[in-house]
Amino acid sequence: MRVLLLYPPQQAWYGPHLGLPSLTAFLRRAGLEVRQRDLNQELNRRLLAPRWLARALARARERARRGGPLPATFAPALGWAEAAQERVVEALPGALAVLRDPARLADDAALAQAFGTLGEAYALFSIGWHPTAVGSSLQLPANPCCAAEVLAAVADERHNPYRELYREEVLPELLADPWQPDLIGLGLTYEEQLVPGLTLAKLLGEALPETPLVLGGALLSRLLPAFRRAGRFPAAFAPAAHVVVHEGETALLRLCEALDSRRPPGPELPNLLSPLPGGGLQLGPALQEDVATLPTPDFGGLVLRDYLLAEPILPLLTSRGCYWGRCGFCTHHGGYGEQGGYRARPVAQVADDLATLRRRDGARVVYLVDEAVPLRNLRAVARANREGGLGLGWFGDVRLERGLTRALLDELRAGGCQMLIFGQESGSQASLDRMGKGITVDQARRILRDATAAGIFTVGMFFIGFPGETLLDAERTRRFLEEERAHLGAWGLGAFSLLEGSPAFRRPADHGITWIGAEPADGELGNRYAYRLRQGIDEGSAGRIAEAIRRRLGAEEAPASLFPRELHALRRTFAAG
Repeated sequence: MRVLLLYPPQQAWYGPHLGLPSLTAFLRRAGLEVRQRDLNQELNRRLLAPRWLARALARARERARRGGPLPATFAPALGWAEAAQERVVEALPGALAVLRDPARLADDAALAQAFGTLGEAYALFSIGWHPTAVGSSLQLPANPCCAAEVLAAVADERHNPYRELYREEVLPELLADPWQPDLIGLGLTYEEQLVPGLTLAKLLGEALPETPLVLGGALLSRLLPAFRRAGRFPAAFAPAAHVVVHEGETALLRLCEALDSRRPPGPELPNLLSPLPGGGLQLGPALQEDVATLPTPDFGGLVLRDYLLAEPILPLLTSRGCYWGRCGFCTHHGGYGEQGGYRARPVAQVADDLATLRRRDGARVVYLVDEAVPLRNLRAVARANREGGLGLGWFGDVRLERGLTRALLDELRAGGCQMLIFGQESGSQASLDRMGKGITVDQARRILRDATAAGIFTVGMFFIGFPGETLLDAERTRRFLEEERAHLGAWGLGAFSLLEGSPAFRRPADHGITWIGAEPADGELGNRYAYRLRQGIDEGSAGRIAEAIRRRLGAEEAPASLFPRELHALRRTFAAG
């Protein structure tokens, strides 16, 4: 059976997402013929070409000529585009060359200018579909959490650039290829992919009506409660014959086997969400993969040398789920199934995975995309890299565990660790205790300082407003960020949202929440809920406080602090030789 897997836009394109390579490896091992394409990478490359930038400006001029109702922001945006087009088109090749040049990765000024030019090029493209903003993410005039607006956006020629991009850059190639798939799968991970992904599904359904189309990925798992509330798939999802939620390897293989044998997919197929003939939805039995039996992700077929930076960042999981699993705000477990079970890959297989990525794919930089990489796997990665002479630079998301001693951090650095990303969340011990983080502020402070001393770049993630947090707690977070800025290479600060499925949502009384809205706050496809507290900072105030802290602390930040974290890992790897 021939399977085509596609990853739609829109997100940053520093490297491939792990979903398709994981599925590809599993299906190929089972004997299926699989092709995979990262359309996020391909279309970002193409829309930045002079031809599309000129076309975008021509579209905007035509909209202005026709008149009619236009946003108040349209005229000034068009004026900027008219004045900037020649300069941006001329500067863009040089900017892209800087981002791909290992010798320029240490040049902050050149990188800042290159990213600035790239942002202007995206703005120039976006003018054709204003006020849509295409960039490292996607902002549409439609609300992606409202099913009716998503349906309208999929068909919207005025504001949806992907309709034209797909018709000219993707569909002709697919239809002209003598290799025709028996099934097409779309992997959707982020909300920004929803409208582009469903637009692609609609156009594929029209062009290849006999080819079954399946949707899967973390976004579909996040949408499962919304589907269940509605008792059906919203109309925008109609082109998809099947939806896979949670882990997809075995689920997709069993679906392919059923289709290949001309059997209608039945209720026994795991993780398959299907409409019932009389209405409603049916979810097959839950299945979680045995991570010890999974093959190394297969990136074959992806153009790995055509990503934005000098080397692609290749992702790898050393575990699934979260070994801590107690943070009151977290919903990450939902992508792996409602039980969210934690499973670690044996360290010997992790070492084999790294060797395969280096030998087969030429990897230089690997991102360990675990919810939190367990310490034993951090040590195993460092040892395999050092003893195997792989020469990899690597980074990952890690808990601020007491076991991250200076000795271990030195060992990780000697084994190629370039960066660690910590979800610290707060600089207030009271807030950390309310969240159930299981760490202390002093512990975090010591680890950040030891990591910096060991030569490891640190990234800290924080937010304001967990239920019960006070102004004093928020001030302690601000003070922590200010005091530790020399030991935080980069940091992000946001505001708490109450998300469906989080412990705070499931047990509101335990967190001082006195009321939760009956429906998602942003629309029926959302998972953020309005809430009221017995005491503490409310959601609106949390956002304002976070913005005030960002302004106060960010004004003195160097340009390097604004660079993507992938770039920090990459340039440190090249600097290390």
